[in-house]
Amino acid sequence: MMKGKSWLILLLFISASLPGCLENFSESSISLVVSQEDTEHKIVRVIEEGQLMEEIYPSVAFDFTGTSSYRDLVEIGIEFGEETYSVDEPKDGNWIVGVVFNQYGHYNLTAYAIDKEGNREEFMLNQSINLEIRWSEEETNEPTDIEFDPVPAQGKYADYFLVNSTVTNPEFLPNVGNGQGVDFTWMMIEPGDHTCQSKSGSVSDGASAEWNTIEFNTLQPHSLRVQYDEGQDRIDILHIITVVFSD
Repeated sequence: MMKGKSWLILLLFISASLPGCLENFSESSISLVVSQEDTEHKIVRVIEEGQLMEEIYPSVAFDFTGTSSYRDLVEIGIEFGEETYSVDEPKDGNWIVGVVFNQYGHYNLTAYAIDKEGNREEFMLNQSINLEIRWSEEETNEPTDIEFDPVPAQGKYADYFLVNSTVTNPEFLPNVGNGQGVDFTWMMIEPGDHTCQSKSGSVSDGASAEWNTIEFNTLQPHSLRVQYDEGQDRIDILHIITVVFSD
């Protein structure tokens, strides 16, 4: 009889000495795993003849598939600022949280998961949204300056911006020619009408010229100008400007 009591006392002693193990077993345990698409995400702004035609906002998918929990999850989501994107009661095939970004820049996000007992697990992650401007003019001999601002509404400054500009002198009469050449200058303008970069170009009838450059001064607005130097033929212009933010 005493022997049986000894075993009972020993069992109670062991149980009392391991309160953490028992408590951890009863509490919710969330292992939060989130993956992001490893591709460039950008807002695309399309401007034709000086008029904004379209602005396309990217949707970024955050994959919570690797997340696990001792208790059922009631919500997973992404938060930033005053915005929250979430999925309620995630189940098989429903572990993706899509977030639409309508401003370019660098974002600090909070990924989170909540179980049915209200326990919450979260961590911080980063997301960068670039800006691409596609500006076009056709048959002009008085090109309009394109003005753009690489400074984001919030967060850190852009790393740099890229310029790809193509000037085309359309054939005056297809297969006949008789058009004139145009000499011009590309100019990157900073506030105060200061030219920080420039390049001379020339396009004969039916020909094109291209300028590709990079600019690291992203602290203020800029303008891109195509200035006629000689010639009167009308030209077509396509500017593609990409403002780049790193994670």
